[in-house]
Amino acid sequence: DDRFCVVGGKPFKKTIEEAAAKAAAIIAVGACATYGGIPAATPSKGVGIGKILPGKTIINLPTCPVHHDHLSGTILYFLTTGKAPALDKIGRPVMYFGESIHDNCRRRGQFDAGKFLTDWNDPKQKEWCLIQKGCKGPMTYADCAIRRWNAGINFCIDCGSPCQGCAEPGFYADMTPLYTAESEISKKILAMRESGLIPKKENT
Repeated sequence: DDRFCVVGGKPFKKTIEEAAAKAAAIIAVGACATYGGIPAATPSKGVGIGKILPGKTIINLPTCPVHHDHLSGTILYFLTTGKAPALDKIGRPVMYFGESIHDNCRRRGQFDAGKFLTDWNDPKQKEWCLIQKGCKGPMTYADCAIRRWNAGINFCIDCGSPCQGCAEPGFYADMTPLYTAESEISKKILAMRESGLIPKKENT
């Protein structure tokens, strides 16, 4: 709904369309710009740039916030080669979004061992897998666990917070409630584990 985002008396959608008219490619930066993010869960029904500019080359860099390596690396790749990097089916660079967070998570061994945190106050469970607390890592594709934020210091799961799935189109609405296993996506993850569709990682 154009009424929810007006800048200088003009719908921001029009400004985007004008700015992109002669662009060789458009980089959508952050969860809101790529797939709608939190605004998509509000009455405004916000959408990503790709739905505003159909037919254009859109490079989606989700996560909230975007990682500076993703942005600078994508820009440098385009300036060097004159083309977009290889993209997945939803427009994300495969070099950053090709593997699930789950596959590279340091808590993966706890998942394989069936050790799931259920009580935040139990020190014995501090390093256990966060699936039962709503972690979306198995269905979220991004290199967070390898690249990390804050100059390579940390990322959500390492600070004890479940992955919220901010690199995926369903963020935010489809991922809630965030800190329980009650969302439909969390239920699907647990069902996949029970049926063996999320295999155990070897040598853990």
